[in-house]
Amino acid sequence: MYLTRLATRIKRSVYDPSYYRGLRTQPFSYSLGYLASITFIAALLFTLWSGTTLGPAGVHFLTTVGPMVEEKIPEDLTLTVTKGEVSINRPEPYAIPVPADWKSSTATSTAHKNLLVIDTRTPASIDSFRAADTYVLVDKHNILAYKNSDGADIQVTTIPATASFVLNKANVAPVIDKIDAFLASWGWVLIVVLTILLSVFVFAGMLIAHLVYLLFAALLIWLIAKVRKYPASYGTAYRAGMHLITLPMALGVLVPSLGFQMPLFSYTLVVLILAFVNFAPQKT
Repeated sequence: MYLTRLATRIKRSVYDPSYYRGLRTQPFSYSLGYLASITFIAALLFTLWSGTTLGPAGVHFLTTVGPMVEEKIPEDLTLTVTKGEVSINRPEPYAIPVPADWKSSTATSTAHKNLLVIDTRTPASIDSFRAADTYVLVDKHNILAYKNSDGADIQVTTIPATASFVLNKANVAPVIDKIDAFLASWGWVLIVVLTILLSVFVFAGMLIAHLVYLLFAALLIWLIAKVRKYPASYGTAYRAGMHLITLPMALGVLVPSLGFQMPLFSYTLVVLILAFVNFAPQKT
């Protein structure tokens, strides 16, 4: 049975000098298949851990964010875009402040006073955006917002000249309600689909990362073989590395899931220690 054979290979990859001597006669595909198998298991475990840890929180967020946003939309505000030009029905500048119950979840260093400021009377600039102390600033033709959460870069987006629409609570609320109803019914399905897609991307990313990592680690493994007077070429060291990373890979998944971080270079250190103990010269 494949799983039984794989379990045996995993055990022998951690420590079995005779196993590593036998690898020298195996084709490259043997080691590549083994690496792909353990990478798939590691990716699956990581994804399941992420799904069970973040999934319930994700579903809760998806089903509550809609009503929260709808509640914060001002009743008296209508924003009109006509051929790319913005106008509103309220005195300007018009500011929507950050709700008090949202501030506790925002880092103090990146928090701002306002969610949105609209000022179509004055052309917006980087200086006016920062002075408005807001996450988003809208002028007559542009939208200014931070590119990322650290607030280091500001992005300016010009409203297309062909854009024409009206936004107010009366026409936005029904859309939010439909999205909220969909997420309430299909939220878990969405999480499962995203988890499956995540596992595929994690597997592909981990496999490629390990193959690239071994291009450099194989040099160190080859040096260990030389020190141990173990007959090995660079290619042999590379294939051995596909098996030697079994324990470091397991630690790389297990340790973070327990809330700890692996020390820098510990991954490579474990690989080299395993190479040293498994590259024992054959006794005659």
